[in-house]
Amino acid sequence: MHSSRWYGIAWIVWSRYVVCCALSFCTLLLYAQQDMAQRLDEVLRSQDFDACKDLLQELTEEDLLQMADSTLFDYYYMAAWCKSEEGDFEKAINHLACAKVICETRLGIHNRVFAYFEIVNAMGKLYEALCKDDEALPLYEDGIVKGLTYLHTTDQTLRSYLDEMRNSAASIYERMGQSSMSHFLRGIKGPSDADRIREQ
Repeated sequence: MHSSRWYGIAWIVWSRYVVCCALSFCTLLLYAQQDMAQRLDEVLRSQDFDACKDLLQELTEEDLLQMADSTLFDYYYMAAWCKSEEGDFEKAINHLACAKVICETRLGIHNRVFAYFEIVNAMGKLYEALCKDDEALPLYEDGIVKGLTYLHTTDQTLRSYLDEMRNSAASIYERMGQSSMSHFLRGIKGPSDADRIREQ
């Protein structure tokens, strides 16, 4: 009977030990994620190219799998900037595309509105630099439609992103010889133009 009681106590102690270990591991993992998020934020704010390259080389696939959506978004955003600076536009576009999808499907465009339209503009510009107007134009047009909600914003930074998308798309249409569409895009005034854009 004493032996049975001892086993019962041992089992309780062991169970508590396992739970404590699991909690400690989760706590360490949480701290690691917070530390990585902070490091990504610091690199993005400082725009330190060497620090960006060092951090990208340090990160593993396992690190990416453990990242929260917001941290993963910052990672792709940072990786795209780094690859763009290196002149590898194709890889930069791929990273931006991943950040764009995370923003659209997980974080919500309205929660990263400035970064989202900056990404759309950057992807379009990179495609143009690669002489791929046919890839850039649909991006701009999709961004224009999504941006109509924010067209009357008083924020100058956001307004500049929206204007840049329209002007870039208009310039592509000019190069295609479609001046009427170019004039239409430059003349967009408000959300009521959304249906007209989709009909074009």
